Amino acid sequence: MPGSADGAGAGAGAGKRTLAVVLAGVVGLTLGIGVTVALTRSGDGDSSATPPASTVPSVPTTAALAAPPPPGTPASSPRAAVEGFLAAEIDADLEASFGYLSAQARAGFGSPAAWTARHADLLAPVRAYQVEEVDETEVVALVTFEPGLDEVMGLVAERTRVTWATSESEGSWGVDLESSTLEPLHPPDDSAPTAVASWAAAHQACEPEPRTWDGNLRGSPALAEQLCGTGGAVEVGPALPLGAVDAAPFLAAFGPEASAWARVVAVVAPVPLRAVVAPIGQEWLVIGVLPG
Repeated sequence: MPGSADGAGAGAGAGKRTLAVVLAGVVGLTLGIGVTVALTRSGDGDSSATPPASTVPSVPTTAALAAPPPPGTPASSPRAAVEGFLAAEIDADLEASFGYLSAQARAGFGSPAAWTARHADLLAPVRAYQVEEVDETEVVALVTFEPGLDEVMGLVAERTRVTWATSESEGSWGVDLESSTLEPLHPPDDSAPTAVASWAAAHQACEPEPRTWDGNLRGSPALAEQLCGTGGAVEVGPALPLGAVDAAPFLAAFGPEASAWARVVAVVAPVPLRAVVAPIGQEWLVIGVLPG
C-alpha cells in the first residue's frame, strides 16, 4: 500500500542529481547494472556550493544486456510501478521490489537474490513516500529514507524529492533507476549555528556526552575539550561551506559529496574553533572540529 510523508519542506542544496550517480550520499550506491546512486543535496537551499562531477564506474556488458531479464511484476502505469516499488521497499520485501525494476535493471542484477544480496550497500531503507506529480513516464514523490552518515553510504538524507523515471517493456512498466533524479531536502543552513552553539555550551558545562554525530569526529576534536569550565557566553558565526583547505579528512571519510553538504560554523568565544556539521535527519550534528 502507499506510504505517506509530511510536507516538502525547505532544503539546503546544490541541485538535482541523477539517481545513476550516488542514492545514498557518494555516498555510494553501486548498482548491479553498473551505476552508482547516492542521496545528494537539495536544490532548494541557499548554498552556492557546487557538487562534484558524477562518476559512472562501469556499464553492463553487451552479453548481460542481451540476456533476457528475470520476470518482473506487471505494472499497468508508471505510477503503479513506482508505488509498487516503494511499498515493497517499505515492507523490506526485496524480492517484490526487484519485480518493479525496469527490464534493463533486472537484467543487470540478474536475479532477485543478487538484488537482495547487494541491497544493504545500495539503497537506504525507505520509511514513507507521497506521490506529488505524475506525467507520461515520470513520477515525482517525496520519499522518507532512514537517515544517517557513515563511511560506507556517506550521507543519507531523510527527506528527498525523487523524480522516478520509468520505462515500458512488453506492456508493463518498471522503475528506471539509472534515469531517475533526486533532490535531498536538508534542514536550512541558518539552523546550523544554533546547533553548534548548543553543542559548544554542553562542552562548556563539561557535560560527558554533548550531542554529536555517533561516529568518530574528524579533524581535531580535542579542541572542544578546551571549552570545559570556561566562562562567558558562547558566540558563533554563520554557517559557511566547507573550504577546500579543510575538506581532505571529510572527503576521505564520506566521499566527494561532503564538500556540497557539510557546513562550517566558527565558535568565536570563549574558545576559538570551527565545528564542521552535517545535516543528519532534520538537524545539524557536529562531525568534526577544526582550529579557529
